[in-house]
Amino acid sequence: KRQGDELTLSEIYLRDQATREGWLNTPRFNQEMADIQQQRTSIRDQIGDDAYDRYLAALDQPNRVAVYDVLTDSPAEAAGLQAGDVVLHYGDARIFAPDELVAATRGGVAGEDVPVEILRNGQRLEIKVPRGPLGVRIAASRGTPAGG
Repeated sequence: KRQGDELTLSEIYLRDQATREGWLNTPRFNQEMADIQQQRTSIRDQIGDDAYDRYLAALDQPNRVAVYDVLTDSPAEAAGLQAGDVVLHYGDARIFAPDELVAATRGGVAGEDVPVEILRNGQRLEIKVPRGPLGVRIAASRGTPAGG
């Protein structure tokens, strides 16, 4: 928690300094913010996905990605994804945040089948979707690490 709080304070101080000095949302600001975010990512790398999941939950941070709408005639609908599903894995990637899911859909070869582990009504299921845009509306949510 201490390391996460230090990084959050660094972001706050950076934003304050950039605002005061007039370089908010410049390439310099974006690079310095990215440097801080890289340090945050390294926490996950240091402790592993399971511990990172518990870490997020302990801090009452979002640690899941919930599907709240599936677009008609989308790849997600064809694969059987439903509103209320929670995405746990996309391929080999553990998913904790909406931007991680979006990034994962953009990797690899477009159209290739990708296994997606979801949580639906307390049960873990695996579906296959073609790599690329899913056609869903998603949001960050919270879940218990043990139960998904």
